[in-house]
Amino acid sequence: MSFTFLGTTEIFLKEGPTGPAGPAGPSGGPTGPQGDIGPTGPQGDIGPTGPFETGPTGPQGETGPEGETGPEGETGPFETGPTGPTGPIGPSGGPTGPSGETGPTGPEGETGPTGPQGETGPEGETGPSGPTGPEGETGPTGPFETGPTGPQGETGPTGPQGETGPFETGPTGPIGPSGGPTGPQGETGPTGPTSPAPNSAMLAYVAENPSDATFFKFDSAVVDETATRRISPANYTLSNMYVNLSASPGVGNSRLLTFRINGVDTVLTVAISGASTTGTDLVTTVAVAPGDLITVRHNTTGTPSVANVSVSVLLN
Repeated sequence: MSFTFLGTTEIFLKEGPTGPAGPAGPSGGPTGPQGDIGPTGPQGDIGPTGPFETGPTGPQGETGPEGETGPEGETGPFETGPTGPTGPIGPSGGPTGPSGETGPTGPEGETGPTGPQGETGPEGETGPSGPTGPEGETGPTGPFETGPTGPQGETGPTGPQGETGPFETGPTGPIGPSGGPTGPQGETGPTGPTSPAPNSAMLAYVAENPSDATFFKFDSAVVDETATRRISPANYTLSNMYVNLSASPGVGNSRLLTFRINGVDTVLTVAISGASTTGTDLVTTVAVAPGDLITVRHNTTGTPSVANVSVSVLLN
């Protein structure tokens, strides 16, 4: 191989023949761990390309015998600089000359250092399960405490009533013998004294909107006085007369209530007029003998408002 530079001397290099291959050496030990890759160093500046011309390629010389490989030196520290920009491609040289004959293989060199460990291969499939081992002995029972009793559940619904069992009524027993003969009637005892009249009683009447010149029954008012008479069973005194209206008669109107004995007016009366709804006579008294007939007459002046009328009197 030769290079020609303008203004310089031409230099020729000749490669010797290849020696015979040596026997294979023993395999090396286990692969060591890969060292860390240092940082890339800075790229140097590219100088300018000088002019040149490629001369004709000379004939290749014979390959000389390969020398023995020397021992591998220790790898010194280094830093790889950054890759510089690619320079322009120069023109191709002349045609390649004929290849020389291959020399004999030289002896095999010493085994180089072990390369970095390869990546772990994929995990193999899981093998079949082995047979189940014998069951172990039962362990001792652990301690325990009985928990508190839970709340009582709700009472369930009452079940249906059972059917009535069969029964038969027994025959009626014979009637027992009658008692002895009826004894003679005793003599009538003497008549006892007449009981005194009650201390007090009350007569009360009510009528729904009674008309003029009507007489009170206990719960209504009628025109016929004879249909309202009450008979006295003993000696009494009428007093404490009360009258109540559910609505006042109104201006210029009035209602008059009068107790009568045997169809004759007494002085025991109460008149209510205008805006009033109640009236009393707590002073007047009227004597009543046994058998006397008591009635109450109702009279109006003008046109009183519709009202229910209640009357009461005390009998002593």
